[in-house]
Amino acid sequence: MAGIDEEEEATFPSKKVLWVLMGIFLLLRLLFYVELRDTPVLLNHELSPETDSSWYITWADRLHEDPLDRAGNHPEFGWMASFGDRAFWTEVWGGWNIYHQSPLYVYLVALVRLLDPRGIDFLVWLQFLFELAAALLVYLGARRVFDEKVALVAFGLLAVLGPNAFYAVMVQRTVLVLFFQAVVLYLFILGRVRWSGPVGFFFGVAFLLQPTFPVYLLFLLVMAWSYRRAAWYAGGFLLGLSPLLLRNLLVGAPLLSSSTRGKEALLLGHCVEAHPFQLHFPERYGDLLAEAGSAVGVWWASFRCGSPGEYLLFQGKKLLAMVQPMEIPNNFSLEFSSHFSTFLAFSLGYRTLFVLAFTGGLLLLPRWGRMDKEARRTFLRLGWWFGLTVVTLLVTTVLPRYRTPLVLPATIVASYALVYLGREVLRRDVAGVARWGLAAALVAVPYLTLAGVLSPRVFRPNEYVLASARYLEQGRPEKAEEVLEAFARALRTHAPEDRTHAAVQALLRGQTMLALRRHEEAVEALAGILEHPVHGGSARFYSGLALHALRGKESKAIAMLRSALDLLPEGLQRLEAEQFLSECKAKRRLAEEKARRAKEDRSLAAFEAVQKAEGHPEKSLAEENPGGGEVSTRKPRATVPTPAEDQPEEELDYSLPE
Repeated sequence: MAGIDEEEEATFPSKKVLWVLMGIFLLLRLLFYVELRDTPVLLNHELSPETDSSWYITWADRLHEDPLDRAGNHPEFGWMASFGDRAFWTEVWGGWNIYHQSPLYVYLVALVRLLDPRGIDFLVWLQFLFELAAALLVYLGARRVFDEKVALVAFGLLAVLGPNAFYAVMVQRTVLVLFFQAVVLYLFILGRVRWSGPVGFFFGVAFLLQPTFPVYLLFLLVMAWSYRRAAWYAGGFLLGLSPLLLRNLLVGAPLLSSSTRGKEALLLGHCVEAHPFQLHFPERYGDLLAEAGSAVGVWWASFRCGSPGEYLLFQGKKLLAMVQPMEIPNNFSLEFSSHFSTFLAFSLGYRTLFVLAFTGGLLLLPRWGRMDKEARRTFLRLGWWFGLTVVTLLVTTVLPRYRTPLVLPATIVASYALVYLGREVLRRDVAGVARWGLAAALVAVPYLTLAGVLSPRVFRPNEYVLASARYLEQGRPEKAEEVLEAFARALRTHAPEDRTHAAVQALLRGQTMLALRRHEEAVEALAGILEHPVHGGSARFYSGLALHALRGKESKAIAMLRSALDLLPEGLQRLEAEQFLSECKAKRRLAEEKARRAKEDRSLAAFEAVQKAEGHPEKSLAEENPGGGEVSTRKPRATVPTPAEDQPEEELDYSLPE
């Protein structure tokens, strides 16, 4: 389907432009990598230990000793204990000799860790190359659907698309899935697949990465049905699966089992209590998993979490997953990471991309009647791709790897919209520009309004708290300060009335300032907690404890605790407060005793110095008084000035009011 005339296309320097765009792509990734080199984003697997990123590293290192994963490595995160013991999870997962997740990515990580055992730098750059390869495949597909200019614009859009670059620096399989999906999309666009065996093999390997890929294989089989081709597809598919089949046979696992996470993902993707954009674990999470044996049982249990109307609304919200990149709560999000990267802060996002894509779709409708038969078939295949992708999105959760199939064709259609607008502007066609603006308005207003109502932006303070707290534990308060500054900006932007998290931020900042020995800033930050009501008053209590660490600020710590006493709940918190004051009193007495002994030591040293100056024999007081009797130190004490720190301190009351 031509978007420019043949003469113009023949003179267009497409290869040179493509090479320039590839250079820009890699340069942007280099700058992006340098920006994030020493930030919490690249350390997600270290700062947030209960995540897939962290588990992939641990699992990959264990595979070096047990390549077949005979032990059946499964994480035992803290949140799991609240839903059941180890025996419960063994039953839910179907046994420990089944892979915890589809294994292809973790074996890739294990291979990379042999080359780069101390970090993830090599892995990040490998994932950048997979992202580049996916962009090239989209370029080839767009050139076949439209023309060279649309293809180049599509490649350019993927070069500046922030979410894809963000996922490329995370220890997650998202970018590898993106590459495989780009291959499948190109196969869809081609329509006629002659090499059925290799294509079947490709889908067998893709199954080892994500179990949804056979859905696309079945559709390709239906598109080009023949018994002979079906046999080649099946043979190639089984050959691609052969490593999994052989491994399962050797360890005694079910032959086709590639992952144990199916039930969990199904439950989180269909129980309305989980909320599609936050992935909260429902209170009945363990009970629902226990009562549901098969996948159908899990779905039925999930469906009964709410009413049919709530379930339909829940699924409708999933369709808006393209609006904002969503992450599980423990993973660092794109929003959090944008505070540490200029590229992410100003890059192309999903909202803009999909508004452009729907605009391009509207502009294509009037051209349907003028398309030839082959062009119509191509667009119908793209339509089928969207349909199958939506099905996979509705069946599972809204994690990134289930959204990327929508992003790839959306980029192609969005590029058509931009080329259309550019052509009309160059022609100075006011009517054409107006048509484009009308189409964009018809899309953007309802789309963004609906998205704002059904999937409002979720502010997640936990990632700021987690990163800063882990930095403090690691003894890197200067990095914690950077995170807390981003936390303060995010609070002002997204949650200016969130007093609880403002108090948490102030508490962490106070502790950070203490670690940096900037005491006055610590006092200011911690005293600010009194302005915010905190659940349980625990933050106020620990702020007093932190203030006590300041030299000479003990009275402020006690006063602060007293002023917050009315907010402390009955029972344990009051006992903790009393224990805190008791410790303060004991430490004060110990400090006074040390000060008294220091005074005596200085007095003895001064007396000996005076004797020496007056020509007396150099004898210590101990030598002059071997009997150990009391020695008068009145004279030297009078000649030695008392330091200010030795002056008697104010009397403090360590009791709590009733």
